[in-house]
Amino acid sequence: MYCTVALVKKRLLIPASDTSHDDEIEDEAIAEAMAIIDNFLKPHEAVPLTTVPALVGYACADIAAGVMKRRQKPEGVKTEGPVGTKDMRGTYEGWFAQGIQKLNDYIIVTYYQGTMK
Repeated sequence: MYCTVALVKKRLLIPASDTSHDDEIEDEAIAEAMAIIDNFLKPHEAVPLTTVPALVGYACADIAAGVMKRRQKPEGVKTEGPVGTKDMRGTYEGWFAQGIQKLNDYIIVTYYQGTMK
């Protein structure tokens, strides 16, 4: 797992003692977030990751929180632009956007630092 259920619950303001969403968070939202992250990272390294950098873990929690919010309120989802392009341009909303930005930052610093002008 790239992140914990606890990190996702903090973002969604779900009390740690409330375990009613734990299975959905772990089995569905985190799994989807990890698949998204793996898709962006696979051109750069072998996935799934065996060692998860902190920023990737936080990105996973953000994306998973966005997945949960999207499931709770799908009419509020906004995605525009060339989603999935090499440079990850596009318009995203909320936690999902935060996670994609962190993942983008990680990729730029880890794989392109020194090569960008």
